[in-house]
Amino acid sequence: MILLGITGVLGEVKDSFKQPLGLATLAGFLENKQIEVDIIDCNMQSIEWNQLKAEIQKRKPLAVGVSSAMTCFVPASFQCLDLVKQTDPNIHTIGGGLQFSLTPERSFEKCNSLDYIIRGDGEFTTLELLQALDKGTPKLENIKGLSFRRDGEFIHNEDREPIANLDELPFPAWHLLPMEKYRLPVVPPKWGNFALVITSKGCPYNCKFCSPKIAQKPHRVMSAPCAVDMLEELNIKFDTRVFWVNDLSFNVNHERTERILDEIIDRKLNIRIALDGTRTDLIVRDKNLVPKMKKAGVFMVNLGVESNSDEDLQDYNKQNKIQNSKRAVDILKNNKIHTWCFFIVGHWTHSERDLLNILEYAKWLDPTVAIFTIATPIPGTEYYDLMIEKGVIEEQDWGHYDLAHAIMPTKHLSREQLHDLYYKIYMGFYKRAKKIIKHIILGNTFARHTYKTQRGLGKLYKTKQVKKGNF
Repeated sequence: MILLGITGVLGEVKDSFKQPLGLATLAGFLENKQIEVDIIDCNMQSIEWNQLKAEIQKRKPLAVGVSSAMTCFVPASFQCLDLVKQTDPNIHTIGGGLQFSLTPERSFEKCNSLDYIIRGDGEFTTLELLQALDKGTPKLENIKGLSFRRDGEFIHNEDREPIANLDELPFPAWHLLPMEKYRLPVVPPKWGNFALVITSKGCPYNCKFCSPKIAQKPHRVMSAPCAVDMLEELNIKFDTRVFWVNDLSFNVNHERTERILDEIIDRKLNIRIALDGTRTDLIVRDKNLVPKMKKAGVFMVNLGVESNSDEDLQDYNKQNKIQNSKRAVDILKNNKIHTWCFFIVGHWTHSERDLLNILEYAKWLDPTVAIFTIATPIPGTEYYDLMIEKGVIEEQDWGHYDLAHAIMPTKHLSREQLHDLYYKIYMGFYKRAKKIIKHIILGNTFARHTYKTQRGLGKLYKTKQVKKGNF
């Protein structure tokens, strides 16, 4: 029996290669249960559609699974499943991950080639499904967390309980991936091999644009020793020097955070760490740990600032105050840790002045990197439901749900106006003499690298076109 996991956007993303962590994590679990698994990373391996068909024919899998880590990648996943069925209609097709979990019914409607959907934590549900399929006469009704087709209807079984003890799970199947080839544009190549990792699942907060549907409750974590064991294994076996920690909110628990930092320092791991997700109020709370973060190798922290307005934060149910943004940025800067700040533009209430105020606020905070994202109601979230009630969502092509397309207008701006302002804001932050001198001329390697990357993204967004979607 073999599960073939396929990932990548087949050439649509250039020079940015991150490990398909969801598939690798699932593969590690299944291999531990004596299931034969393989992963094809089409983007990394530059595999085109005709080549992919040949790869499927060569492997003859029982089932093929695709992921949905971001909504905008789902159309490519659908196209992949169509290809699988064209290659061999008897291959079972499986979808898992974020968007499939959020919208199983709509996913089935959009893709006739999709047989099964794994909702939520996929390890045990996938194992039970494969074991049932291998018997040839599967009984599916009792597999928790599974959605499937039957006689033209969509069946959604009872939810599966989230995995409580993450320490019991094996590490991802890194050996199935060409680990030495993965790169991020913002990470200087001379820093060495890079790996995307997570040390927790879920999030205890309830932001409308994300939790609780995306960040499955409850918040669960690896123990500090287990988390650092994973980093150390990657460091030793694959010479991984840079870790991009992709937790939704890394330092929720103060004591655990300190224990992880102490473990890294005590083991003398010579590594660099980027914390890709945390909150400004948590950095303020943990300000006494920030020097230890620096000592442990943390070089960047990504902060969800979102807005310059407490009213916006309240509307997003962020449960935070803007006063923490300046405090958090200053704390990190004082410890020579780079800051990335995320901002949301194009919320339903936003006017042109609101967007320009967010730009000025970003300039005032002066992070190393500012990421401006267009307010995007992800299907299946509370924010999406609210915007559907208002009747403002105009774009239904999931390929455009990439945080850079205008999916809806605001009360004051059309989608076309919003898109034009988006480019103006991006260039307004990066195309400044002060910023150029500070980061290109005087900045260190990481600052120079990230500045060039983000300014390039701004130019890329200028080429995006706003299109009317069909309901």
